[in-house]
Amino acid sequence: MSRAVLRNTLLMSLGSFVLAILCQAFQAYVSKTPITWIPSNRDSWIEVVGFVTGVVGVYLVIKESLWNWPVGIVNVLVYAWFFFIVARHYANAALQLVFFGYLVEGWWRWKFGGENHTELKVSRLKPFQVAVVTATIVLVTFGLVPLLERLGGQVPFWDALTFSISLAAQFLLNRKVLENWILWILADAIYVPLYSYRQYYTTAALYLIFFVLAIAGLAEWRRSLARELSTPTA
Repeated sequence: MSRAVLRNTLLMSLGSFVLAILCQAFQAYVSKTPITWIPSNRDSWIEVVGFVTGVVGVYLVIKESLWNWPVGIVNVLVYAWFFFIVARHYANAALQLVFFGYLVEGWWRWKFGGENHTELKVSRLKPFQVAVVTATIVLVTFGLVPLLERLGGQVPFWDALTFSISLAAQFLLNRKVLENWILWILADAIYVPLYSYRQYYTTAALYLIFFVLAIAGLAEWRRSLARELSTPTA
């Protein structure tokens, strides 16, 4: 990790921690409960840790840093607890466990998945691959909705849709495919109003930051791909 990326990572950690505390204070204000500036229970700390590791992890993905993978593993374990125990969004709780396996595989793939077991480079989807990804998202979404309804999960359709989009996005991210950012932008655009509606304001704010970072990631990876294409091969 370069010195500049390390400095920015530390600054983003501090900034996201402060923002998470402010979001929790706002949530307490809306629910007319006492405001505490230090998280007073386990669930509040889980949300703060998830917030900080989420922001830092996505920033490191944008910078194509391998450190995003261990940070991401911490994040998905934290949010598996949050979604299953606190929010009861069962599809997204299961998604975190799937992400755990994906993160382990993605860590290896980014490091050794390139030509001659070198680091992986940014690539793009072919048109038929776009069709396959889209069809998979639709099929998985409508297959999950009845199951989530029987389990008594909250907002089953939106839960299933965001599960499907996020799963496809992580699959593409592991392979360093540029279009993963488009799927993250779409998923985050749904998550923000979804968690605002459920009054999980800290998590809604996190996904709003993810939305902005995904747009930045799309632009950064486009530049990275352009540099790779312009570099003459030996």
